[in-house]
Amino acid sequence: MSKFHFIHPQKPISKKQGKRRLVVDIETNGLDAGAYVFGVTMDMDTDEYWVHEDPVSQRDQLEEFAPATVYAHNAFGFDFWAFYNKAEVKQASKMWKGSRLLSVKVNKVEWRDSKDLMPMRLSSIGDALGMPKGITPEEYILGTVTEIKQEHIDYCVLDCRILVAALNGLENEFASWCGLPPGSVELPRTVASMAYRAWSNIYWPEHWGYENDS
Repeated sequence: MSKFHFIHPQKPISKKQGKRRLVVDIETNGLDAGAYVFGVTMDMDTDEYWVHEDPVSQRDQLEEFAPATVYAHNAFGFDFWAFYNKAEVKQASKMWKGSRLLSVKVNKVEWRDSKDLMPMRLSSIGDALGMPKGITPEEYILGTVTEIKQEHIDYCVLDCRILVAALNGLENEFASWCGLPPGSVELPRTVASMAYRAWSNIYWPEHWGYENDS
Protein backbone atom coordinates (compact mmCIF):
# COMPACT_ATOMS: atom_id res chain seq x y z
CA MET A 1 0.00 0.00 0.00
CA SER A 2 1.31 3.43 -0.92
CA LYS A 3 2.48 5.66 1.94
CA PHE A 4 1.61 8.72 -0.08
CA HIS A 5 -1.66 10.62 -0.45
CA PHE A 6 -2.35 12.67 -3.54
CA ILE A 7 -4.63 15.61 -4.17
CA HIS A 8 -5.74 16.66 -7.61
CA PRO A 9 -6.48 20.19 -8.77
CA GLN A 10 -10.06 20.93 -9.74
CA LYS A 11 -10.38 24.00 -11.90
CA PRO A 12 -13.53 26.05 -12.56
CA ILE A 13 -15.74 24.73 -15.36
CA SER A 14 -16.30 27.10 -18.25
CA LYS A 15 -19.91 28.04 -18.84
CA LYS A 16 -21.43 26.18 -21.78
CA GLN A 17 -23.13 28.27 -24.44
CA GLY A 18 -26.76 27.38 -25.05
CA LYS A 19 -27.30 25.67 -21.70
CA ARG A 20 -30.31 27.10 -19.88
CA ARG A 21 -30.10 27.99 -16.19
CA LEU A 22 -33.46 27.91 -14.46
CA VAL A 23 -35.00 28.30 -11.02
CA VAL A 24 -38.14 26.44 -9.93
CA ASP A 25 -40.48 27.00 -7.01
CA ILE A 26 -43.78 25.27 -6.31
CA GLU A 27 -46.74 25.93 -4.03
CA THR A 28 -48.66 23.01 -2.56
CA ASN A 29 -51.87 22.31 -0.70
CA GLY A 30 -50.28 21.70 2.68
CA LEU A 31 -46.58 20.91 3.07
CA ASP A 32 -46.73 17.96 0.68
CA ALA A 33 -44.86 18.01 -2.64
CA GLY A 34 -47.42 15.58 -4.01
CA ALA A 35 -50.24 18.09 -3.48
CA TYR A 36 -49.06 20.46 -6.21
CA VAL A 37 -51.18 23.58 -6.78
CA PHE A 38 -48.97 25.61 -9.11
CA GLY A 39 -45.35 26.30 -9.88
CA VAL A 40 -43.11 28.95 -11.39
CA THR A 41 -40.07 28.45 -13.62
CA MET A 42 -37.74 31.44 -14.07
CA ASP A 43 -34.85 31.89 -16.50
CA MET A 44 -31.74 32.99 -14.61
CA ASP A 45 -30.38 34.97 -17.55
CA THR A 46 -33.49 36.85 -18.69
CA ASP A 47 -35.79 36.87 -15.59
CA GLU A 48 -38.59 35.63 -17.85
CA TYR A 49 -40.94 33.33 -15.98
CA TRP A 50 -43.78 30.90 -16.63
CA VAL A 51 -46.61 29.85 -14.34
CA HIS A 52 -47.93 26.28 -14.47
CA GLU A 53 -50.98 24.77 -12.84
CA ASP A 54 -49.92 21.14 -13.14
CA PRO A 55 -46.54 19.45 -12.63
CA VAL A 56 -46.64 17.62 -15.97
CA SER A 57 -46.67 20.84 -18.00
CA GLN A 58 -43.91 22.34 -15.85
CA ARG A 59 -41.73 19.26 -16.24
CA ASP A 60 -42.45 19.13 -19.99
CA GLN A 61 -41.29 22.74 -20.35
CA LEU A 62 -38.11 22.05 -18.41
CA GLU A 63 -37.31 19.18 -20.75
CA GLU A 64 -38.04 21.38 -23.78
CA PHE A 65 -35.35 23.74 -22.45
CA ALA A 66 -32.77 20.94 -22.18
CA PRO A 67 -29.87 20.89 -21.78
CA ALA A 68 -30.57 22.81 -18.61
CA THR A 69 -29.52 23.18 -15.00
CA VAL A 70 -32.44 23.64 -12.60
CA TYR A 71 -32.10 25.00 -9.08
CA ALA A 72 -34.64 24.87 -6.28
CA HIS A 73 -34.07 25.76 -2.63
CA ASN A 74 -34.35 22.50 -0.70
CA ALA A 75 -34.87 20.77 -4.05
CA PHE A 76 -34.34 17.20 -2.86
CA GLY A 77 -36.25 17.80 0.34
CA PHE A 78 -39.33 19.07 -1.46
CA ASP A 79 -39.77 20.63 -4.94
CA PHE A 80 -38.06 17.90 -6.97
CA TRP A 81 -40.50 15.23 -5.79
CA ALA A 82 -43.46 17.02 -7.36
CA PHE A 83 -42.07 16.00 -10.77
CA TYR A 84 -40.37 12.62 -10.35
CA ASN A 85 -41.00 9.36 -8.56
CA LYS A 86 -38.49 7.08 -6.88
CA ALA A 87 -38.43 4.62 -9.79
CA GLU A 88 -37.38 7.39 -12.20
CA VAL A 89 -34.73 8.62 -9.80
CA LYS A 90 -33.36 5.11 -9.39
CA GLN A 91 -32.72 4.95 -13.15
CA ALA A 92 -31.40 8.51 -13.44
CA SER A 93 -27.82 9.76 -13.42
CA LYS A 94 -27.08 10.94 -9.88
CA MET A 95 -24.35 12.36 -7.68
CA TRP A 96 -24.31 11.62 -3.96
CA LYS A 97 -22.51 12.86 -0.88
CA GLY A 98 -22.95 9.96 1.50
CA SER A 99 -26.68 9.31 1.56
CA ARG A 100 -27.58 12.84 0.37
CA LEU A 101 -28.38 13.69 -3.23
CA LEU A 102 -26.27 16.45 -4.81
CA SER A 103 -27.73 16.30 -8.32
CA VAL A 104 -30.07 14.27 -10.48
CA LYS A 105 -30.13 14.38 -14.28
CA VAL A 106 -33.24 13.26 -16.18
CA ASN A 107 -33.60 13.79 -19.95
CA LYS A 108 -30.69 16.27 -20.00
CA VAL A 109 -32.21 18.34 -17.18
CA GLU A 110 -29.90 18.44 -14.16
CA TRP A 111 -31.49 19.32 -10.84
CA ARG A 112 -29.37 20.89 -8.10
CA ASP A 113 -30.19 22.06 -4.59
CA SER A 114 -29.23 25.70 -4.01
CA LYS A 115 -29.02 24.95 -0.26
CA ASP A 116 -25.77 23.12 -1.02
CA LEU A 117 -24.34 26.52 -2.03
CA MET A 118 -26.28 28.70 0.41
CA PRO A 119 -27.16 26.64 3.50
CA MET A 120 -29.72 29.02 4.97
CA ARG A 121 -33.39 29.82 4.76
CA LEU A 122 -34.59 31.62 1.65
CA SER A 123 -36.03 34.34 3.89
CA SER A 124 -32.53 35.01 5.28
CA ILE A 125 -31.13 35.23 1.75
CA GLY A 126 -33.87 37.69 0.80
CA ASP A 127 -33.13 39.85 3.84
CA ALA A 128 -29.41 39.88 2.99
CA LEU A 129 -30.20 41.02 -0.54
CA GLY A 130 -32.71 43.65 0.54
CA MET A 131 -35.50 41.59 -1.03
CA PRO A 132 -37.70 40.57 1.93
CA LYS A 133 -39.47 37.28 1.31
CA GLY A 134 -43.23 37.35 1.61
CA ILE A 135 -45.27 35.34 4.10
CA THR A 136 -46.57 31.99 2.88
CA PRO A 137 -50.34 32.30 2.39
CA GLU A 138 -52.06 30.54 5.28
CA GLU A 139 -54.22 28.31 3.10
CA TYR A 140 -51.12 26.76 1.53
CA ILE A 141 -49.81 25.84 4.96
CA LEU A 142 -53.15 24.50 6.20
CA GLY A 143 -53.97 22.67 2.95
CA THR A 144 -57.20 24.59 2.33
CA VAL A 145 -56.45 26.15 -1.07
CA THR A 146 -59.56 26.59 -3.23
CA GLU A 147 -58.26 28.98 -5.88
CA ILE A 148 -55.02 30.44 -7.19
CA LYS A 149 -54.96 34.19 -6.62
CA GLN A 150 -52.63 36.70 -8.22
CA GLU A 151 -51.04 37.50 -4.86
CA HIS A 152 -50.18 33.81 -4.51
CA ILE A 153 -48.41 33.87 -7.88
CA ASP A 154 -46.63 37.11 -6.94
CA TYR A 155 -45.41 35.46 -3.73
CA CYS A 156 -43.97 32.49 -5.66
CA VAL A 157 -42.40 34.73 -8.32
CA LEU A 158 -40.67 36.76 -5.59
CA ASP A 159 -39.17 33.57 -4.17
CA CYS A 160 -37.76 32.82 -7.61
CA ARG A 161 -36.40 36.36 -8.02
CA ILE A 162 -34.61 36.11 -4.67
CA LEU A 163 -33.00 32.81 -5.64
CA VAL A 164 -32.01 34.05 -9.10
CA ALA A 165 -30.39 37.19 -7.63
CA ALA A 166 -28.53 35.13 -5.03
CA LEU A 167 -27.24 32.51 -7.47
CA ASN A 168 -26.19 35.06 -10.10
CA GLY A 169 -24.41 37.13 -7.46
CA LEU A 170 -22.65 34.07 -6.07
CA GLU A 171 -21.62 32.96 -9.56
CA ASN A 172 -20.02 36.35 -10.24
CA GLU A 173 -18.25 36.28 -6.87
CA PHE A 174 -16.97 32.77 -7.59
CA ALA A 175 -15.57 33.91 -10.94
CA SER A 176 -13.76 36.83 -9.24
CA TRP A 177 -12.31 34.49 -6.57
CA CYS A 178 -10.92 32.42 -9.44
CA GLY A 179 -9.46 35.50 -11.14
CA LEU A 180 -11.85 35.10 -14.07
CA PRO A 181 -14.41 37.40 -15.75
CA PRO A 182 -18.02 37.43 -14.48
CA GLY A 183 -20.25 35.01 -16.36
CA SER A 184 -17.38 32.87 -17.60
CA VAL A 185 -17.70 29.86 -15.27
CA GLU A 186 -20.43 27.62 -13.87
CA LEU A 187 -21.23 27.35 -10.21
CA PRO A 188 -20.03 24.08 -8.65
CA ARG A 189 -22.56 21.98 -6.80
CA THR A 190 -21.38 22.65 -3.24
CA VAL A 191 -19.65 25.27 -1.10
CA ALA A 192 -16.70 22.93 -0.56
CA SER A 193 -16.23 22.40 -4.29
CA MET A 194 -16.48 26.14 -4.92
CA ALA A 195 -13.73 26.85 -2.38
CA TYR A 196 -11.44 24.10 -3.65
CA ARG A 197 -11.80 25.09 -7.30
CA ALA A 198 -11.05 28.73 -6.51
CA TRP A 199 -7.97 27.70 -4.49
CA SER A 200 -6.78 25.32 -7.23
CA ASN A 201 -7.11 27.99 -9.90
CA ILE A 202 -5.23 30.69 -7.97
CA TYR A 203 -2.87 28.98 -5.56
CA TRP A 204 -2.00 25.54 -6.91
CA PRO A 205 1.84 25.48 -6.91
CA GLU A 206 3.20 24.97 -10.42
CA HIS A 207 5.85 22.53 -9.16
CA TRP A 208 3.27 20.22 -7.57
CA GLY A 209 2.54 17.03 -9.40
CA TYR A 210 -0.55 15.02 -8.69
CA GLU A 211 0.08 11.61 -10.24
CA ASN A 212 2.13 8.82 -8.71
CA ASP A 213 4.65 7.99 -11.43
CA SER A 214 6.54 5.38 -9.40
